Amino acid sequence: MPVHDQLGWRYHWPEHGDWKLSAGATLLVRDANVRLSQGTTSADDPDLGVVPLLSFQARRTLAQRWALEFDVEGLGAPQGRAIDAAVAVTYQLSRQLDGRLGYRTLEGGADNDSVYTFAWAHYGLLGLSYRF
Repeated sequence: MPVHDQLGWRYHWPEHGDWKLSAGATLLVRDANVRLSQGTTSADDPDLGVVPLLSFQARRTLAQRWALEFDVEGLGAPQGRAIDAAVAVTYQLSRQLDGRLGYRTLEGGADNDSVYTFAWAHYGLLGLSYRF
C-alpha cells in the first residue's frame, strides 16, 4: 500500500473583495512499491522518492455563509505526473465551523524504463473544518 507524507508552503494574497487566493509548493515524499504475485511467482519493485508539486487555491464568497473553493496540487514531467484537485461548496455553520461538500480527483503515475503505471480516481468529498 502506498505511503506518503507532504511538506508544503503557500503564499496567501491579501483578500480582494469576495476572493481569497493562495499559491505555493509542496514536497510529496511517497513510497510507491509495485508488487505482483501469482501462485509461487512474484515480483517486487520498491520506489521511494520525493515529488515536487505546485499548489493553487481559490475561494470565492457566494453569499453571507456560502463559498466555492477550488484547490489543486500537481506537476508533470516526462517521467510522470501527479494531480490532486478538488472543488467544493462550503457553508459556515458557526463562527468556527464550516461544512463542505464537493468533488475530488487524484490522477498520476510514472512512465520510465522500469515501470508504466497510471491511475485516476474520482470521488465525493464531505467534510468539516474547525478553526481555533
